[in-house]
Amino acid sequence: MKNLANIIIYIAGLLWTIETLPQIYKLWKTKQSEDISLTFFIICVSGYALFIIGNVILKQWSVVIANAFPLMNLCIINILIIKYRGKK
Repeated sequence: MKNLANIIIYIAGLLWTIETLPQIYKLWKTKQSEDISLTFFIICVSGYALFIIGNVILKQWSVVIANAFPLMNLCIINILIIKYRGKK
């Protein structure tokens, strides 16, 4: 049963990673971020980071790994939002 739970966690992590790719692509392609909420993405990064820290403490490694990649994508989105803010 634990193996099934790990598989489900990894699939969720993969889906969370994939969900951010269209936003990264659009930011990179258009080089515009005025209509995107930086506050939203900062809160998302904070939530993922705290979730990962808590699971490191609990030694829930499958959860840590599954959430590390979406966290990296959210950080990339934050960087692109800041980089392209005000550029037209």
